[in-house]
Amino acid sequence: MKPHFEHDCNECEYLGSTTFPAPHYDRDNDKSWTVQTQADLYCCGERDILGPTVIARFSSEGSDYSSCPASILRASYLKMSEFSTSSPALIAAYYFACAKGLLQNE
Repeated sequence: MKPHFEHDCNECEYLGSTTFPAPHYDRDNDKSWTVQTQADLYCCGERDILGPTVIARFSSEGSDYSSCPASILRASYLKMSEFSTSSPALIAAYYFACAKGLLQNE
Protein backbone atom coordinates (compact mmCIF):
# COMPACT_ATOMS: atom_id res chain seq x y z
CA MET A 1 0.00 0.00 0.00
CA LYS A 2 1.23 3.50 -0.82
CA PRO A 3 0.12 6.86 0.60
CA HIS A 4 -2.54 8.77 -1.35
CA PHE A 5 -1.23 12.18 -0.27
CA GLU A 6 2.16 13.89 -0.07
CA HIS A 7 3.69 14.07 3.40
CA ASP A 8 6.79 16.19 3.95
CA CYS A 9 8.32 14.66 7.09
CA ASN A 10 11.07 12.12 6.37
CA GLU A 11 11.05 10.96 10.01
CA CYS A 12 7.46 9.69 9.86
CA GLU A 13 6.72 6.04 9.19
CA TYR A 14 3.76 5.40 6.90
CA LEU A 15 1.31 3.02 8.59
CA GLY A 16 -1.29 2.61 5.87
CA SER A 17 -4.40 4.35 4.62
CA THR A 18 -7.98 4.12 5.78
CA THR A 19 -11.44 5.29 4.90
CA PHE A 20 -13.45 6.06 8.01
CA PRO A 21 -16.82 7.56 8.95
CA ALA A 22 -16.14 11.09 10.16
CA PRO A 23 -18.79 13.04 12.08
CA HIS A 24 -19.56 16.52 10.83
CA TYR A 25 -21.80 19.10 12.46
CA ASP A 26 -24.25 21.62 11.06
CA ARG A 27 -23.67 24.74 13.14
CA ASP A 28 -27.14 26.12 12.34
CA ASN A 29 -29.18 23.32 13.89
CA ASP A 30 -26.56 21.25 15.77
CA LYS A 31 -27.47 18.03 13.97
CA SER A 32 -24.65 15.74 13.01
CA TRP A 33 -24.15 13.51 10.00
CA THR A 34 -21.41 11.19 8.85
CA VAL A 35 -19.29 11.25 5.69
CA GLN A 36 -16.58 8.87 4.53
CA THR A 37 -13.12 10.41 4.79
CA GLN A 38 -9.81 9.11 3.40
CA ALA A 39 -6.67 9.40 5.54
CA ASP A 40 -3.03 8.35 5.29
CA LEU A 41 -1.74 7.35 8.72
CA TYR A 42 1.76 7.95 10.12
CA CYS A 43 3.76 7.59 13.30
CA CYS A 44 6.55 10.06 14.03
CA GLY A 45 9.25 8.92 16.47
CA GLU A 46 10.07 10.43 19.83
CA ARG A 47 10.99 14.08 19.41
CA ASP A 48 9.92 15.56 22.71
CA ILE A 49 8.90 14.69 26.24
CA LEU A 50 5.43 13.45 25.13
CA GLY A 51 6.95 10.72 22.95
CA PRO A 52 5.83 9.52 19.51
CA THR A 53 3.03 11.26 17.63
CA VAL A 54 0.36 9.73 15.40
CA ILE A 55 -0.73 11.66 12.32
CA ALA A 56 -3.69 11.44 9.95
CA ARG A 57 -3.17 13.26 6.63
CA PHE A 58 -6.36 14.11 4.69
CA SER A 59 -4.86 15.68 1.53
CA SER A 60 -1.53 16.85 0.12
CA GLU A 61 -2.22 20.38 1.38
CA GLY A 62 0.42 21.03 4.06
CA SER A 63 -2.05 22.04 6.77
CA ASP A 64 -4.65 19.32 6.08
CA TYR A 65 -3.75 16.84 8.80
CA SER A 66 -4.42 16.06 12.43
CA SER A 67 -1.86 14.87 14.97
CA CYS A 68 -1.70 13.91 18.61
CA PRO A 69 1.01 12.53 20.89
CA ALA A 70 0.29 8.83 21.44
CA SER A 71 0.49 9.34 25.22
CA ILE A 72 -2.38 11.87 25.15
CA LEU A 73 -4.38 9.76 22.73
CA ARG A 74 -3.95 6.71 24.96
CA ALA A 75 -4.95 8.65 28.10
CA SER A 76 -7.96 10.47 26.65
CA TYR A 77 -9.15 9.69 23.12
CA LEU A 78 -9.41 5.92 23.56
CA LYS A 79 -11.91 6.46 26.39
CA MET A 80 -14.18 8.92 24.54
CA SER A 81 -17.63 8.07 23.23
CA GLU A 82 -18.02 11.15 20.98
CA PHE A 83 -15.36 12.14 18.48
CA SER A 84 -14.20 15.13 16.52
CA THR A 85 -13.86 14.72 12.76
CA SER A 86 -10.26 13.48 12.91
CA SER A 87 -10.40 11.38 16.09
CA PRO A 88 -11.31 8.07 14.38
CA ALA A 89 -8.31 8.40 12.04
CA LEU A 90 -5.94 9.21 14.91
CA ILE A 91 -7.21 6.21 16.87
CA ALA A 92 -6.69 3.99 13.80
CA ALA A 93 -3.14 5.39 13.44
CA TYR A 94 -2.49 4.60 17.09
CA TYR A 95 -3.54 0.95 16.71
CA PHE A 96 -1.68 0.58 13.38
CA ALA A 97 1.50 1.90 15.09
CA CYS A 98 0.97 -0.55 17.99
CA ALA A 99 0.57 -3.42 15.50
CA LYS A 100 3.84 -2.43 13.81
CA GLY A 101 5.65 -2.31 17.17
CA LEU A 102 6.21 1.46 17.02
CA LEU A 103 4.07 2.09 20.12
CA GLN A 104 3.19 -0.02 23.12
CA ASN A 105 -0.52 -0.24 23.92
CA GLU A 106 -0.72 0.10 27.69
